[in-house]
Amino acid sequence: MKPAAASRPTTLALLVLACVVVSLASSLGAALGCRPARGEPDDLDGSLGEPERVAVAPRPVPVASDTQDCLALVGSDGWVYSWVGNETWGDLTGPLARRLYRPEPGWEVSDLTLSPHHEHPYLGVVEARTDGSGRDTRVTVVDLSTGEAARLLPAGDYTPTVTGLQWSSDGTRLLALGRHPLVLDLSSGPREARVSWDLRALSAADSEARRPLAAPDFSVVAFTRFYLSADQEEDLWVLEAGRDDPRRVTAGGLGAYPQVWLGAHPDGSDPDGPFDWLLVRLGAIGTGGGSPGALAAVDIRTGEVRPWSDDDAVAQHLALLDLGEGRALLGQHQAMTGADARVLWRCLREGTAIEVDELAGRLLGWALEAGTDGPRIVALASEPESGARELWLLGPDGEAERLGTFPAQTQVLPVGTLRGHAYAATVTAEADGRERTALLQVDTTTKEVREVTLWTAAGR
Repeated sequence: MKPAAASRPTTLALLVLACVVVSLASSLGAALGCRPARGEPDDLDGSLGEPERVAVAPRPVPVASDTQDCLALVGSDGWVYSWVGNETWGDLTGPLARRLYRPEPGWEVSDLTLSPHHEHPYLGVVEARTDGSGRDTRVTVVDLSTGEAARLLPAGDYTPTVTGLQWSSDGTRLLALGRHPLVLDLSSGPREARVSWDLRALSAADSEARRPLAAPDFSVVAFTRFYLSADQEEDLWVLEAGRDDPRRVTAGGLGAYPQVWLGAHPDGSDPDGPFDWLLVRLGAIGTGGGSPGALAAVDIRTGEVRPWSDDDAVAQHLALLDLGEGRALLGQHQAMTGADARVLWRCLREGTAIEVDELAGRLLGWALEAGTDGPRIVALASEPESGARELWLLGPDGEAERLGTFPAQTQVLPVGTLRGHAYAATVTAEADGRERTALLQVDTTTKEVREVTLWTAAGR
């Protein structure tokens, strides 16, 4: 392990970006998308009105995708916006925020999810009633290449309460999570979407399906069966595609909670499948086993469990990536008997671990892989005594450098990566009780953290 780099706090720099008036279409049928049309922008003489700053709503958290080459967010005006970064538009350069979609009055966006495949440029949108009851939800998919929106749910007899979405790796199927999970097939386009897999079998009269996670190819869904009666065992189950009878994988009340699919081998060396191995967190809640703790790999075919940490430690999975020699996990390990918190890389293929010394005693919140010149991780850690939130840049050999610090009352949430940069959102409570949300850009090469101000044009 290379010596850890000394931490050097740096001041967050504000990026003053040029205001750019762009042509936006408010109708759903207009050609919008994340990628701006080439050529000259229309109406640069100001007849569209003064440019307006886009105030980012505190919820839901914005999402970014290198695959789709865009960042999507909800503004405080209720519009869903897309942004492609600082692109040239005619003779001008600036933050090109474009209006994509706005729910009808009485509805608001509660979740955003971008398709992971470039041939299917879709944005999944979950909407909920503004009364906050959560009893009525809708699912809309926006085609980023055309700007057209299609309502997928409710449809026919399917009126589920949707809490989140998961895309298949090819971007043709969408898992709607909630009390009545189901899979939608979009292979013929959003307007031709249909329910292809009813997953109501995941739950039973005496139990609930917790943390359902579909394999990337949607060949199987893993979940923890949580029994409403505390005297029942709590274990890992799976449901294969085309079947309606879930199969129990583990026994003994392990409480194996799905984290990420590893692929054909427990070391993650074949991440494209078949998806036989699953990373889980152990520790039953309903049977007295405590909150989920140690990490383990589970063979869903045989039920074999391979623990990856000591029995007296809890481990948090934060990132799974390729370090060149093999797949590795960035994780948090903390002994149950004390406040010994350690952050380390666990190399799956070699079974070795590299500790990140600079983060000893800190608690990790999240991590994003970014950078164009090798794997770099932007991570959030908190200092136990003060509660201060810190942004760190981590390298694969255990090196770490602190990029910025935020007060404990500021939430710092992961957004995603775009063009080699990592993005995060901060939510701060103001004196008048309102929340202010800012969008941060982290450059992993220059190690600068900037606040991004987005603009749009009035009148379109």
